[in-house]
Amino acid sequence: MKRTWILGLTIVLTGCAVPNWQHPTNSEYDFNRDKALCSMASQQANPSSASPYDPTLTAAQQAQLGYYNAGANIGRGFAVQNYFENCMTARGYYKVK
Repeated sequence: MKRTWILGLTIVLTGCAVPNWQHPTNSEYDFNRDKALCSMASQQANPSSASPYDPTLTAAQQAQLGYYNAGANIGRGFAVQNYFENCMTARGYYKVK
């Protein structure tokens, strides 16, 4: 049981590792600029679909809306990450782990 828990934690933490982006010629200044531009573009291309709190709904309806928002935000997270990685790749960067 303990081994399974440690293995699961290791897999989760490995999945959270941040890749290093490399470019053959760009400086750190260029990297920071490109990273900011790609980050902004990915957020704009994938706007949040979370519904705001509605006081006219019952508690059960609010709970259902919360579940919907959670699922929508998970999907949005994947779309934002994918857009960001494609943007960085298009600018000539590649990932080094």
